[in-house]
Amino acid sequence: MVFNDPINIRIMGAIAAGEPILKEHEGTFLSIQLDKYLGDFETVATVYHAGLFTKEQLDDHFSTFIEELAQNCEVAEYLEMNPEYFDGLRSLIKLYVPTAEIHKLLQTESTVDAAKEP
Repeated sequence: MVFNDPINIRIMGAIAAGEPILKEHEGTFLSIQLDKYLGDFETVATVYHAGLFTKEQLDDHFSTFIEELAQNCEVAEYLEMNPEYFDGLRSLIKLYVPTAEIHKLLQTESTVDAAKEP
C-alpha cells in the first residue's frame, strides 16, 4: 500500500524535500499517481476509524507523512480541486495539524456529506 509502492516512496521524497510533485508544476509525477498516493491515506483512515489499529500505531507509522501532506501547498491545491474526495485524509490531517495554517485545506471537505445533514 503506502510504503511498498516505489512511486509512493518517490512522492514522499519529493514532499519531504520540498520539491514540486506534479509535472504541471515542474515535478515528475502525473496527477493520477498523486491521486493514488493520497488514496492510500484514505485506506489508512478507514482502517484507523474501524479500530483496526490504535492511535499509537497511527502516530508511529503515518503521522510524519500526514503532517508533511498537510503542509504541502501543492497537495493543498490538489485537495481543493477535488473537494468530493479525500475526506478520510482530511480527518487524519485534523488529528495532527489542528491549526489555522491548514484552514484552507480543511475547508474543502466534501459538500456531498454536508448536503446530507439537516
